[in-house]
Amino acid sequence: MSRESRRRKRKERKRRKQAERQARRDLRDQLKVAQEQAAAAQASIAEQMRIDAEERKKQQDLFTTELLKIQDKAAADMQAMQDQQAADERARVERERISASNQAFANRAAAGLQIRPAASTPSAAGTPQFKRRKQQFASRRSAYGGLSTTQSSNINI
Repeated sequence: MSRESRRRKRKERKRRKQAERQARRDLRDQLKVAQEQAAAAQASIAEQMRIDAEERKKQQDLFTTELLKIQDKAAADMQAMQDQQAADERARVERERISASNQAFANRAAAGLQIRPAASTPSAAGTPQFKRRKQQFASRRSAYGGLSTTQSSNINI
């Protein structure tokens, strides 16, 4: 082989090596770009997942708060109902106690009562203040004396 052919072969090998190196560099650069894009996409996905998790947490907290309010209101309503039932029961027991007491008093009072005529009651019955007196009906003047009358005895009111 001649020098010239060897030199050409060397140049050709050198060119191929450079082309291979350049291809490797291009692949490395493409890989770096792809990795950076994947990292950016992964970061974006992670951020979106974090935002979604925060939203779910807010919704869960809101739901829990509302549920607790409803449970507290239900407990308060139940307590109020129980208090009302207790008050109604106390009132019923008090009414029964008063009724029993009144009934016992009435029975005691009725046992001691005897119906008989009173000997000291006058036959004209009633008290003196309510008895009609003759002077109540004695007219000293005419019934329509205070009203103005005309010559024809008609009453002007």
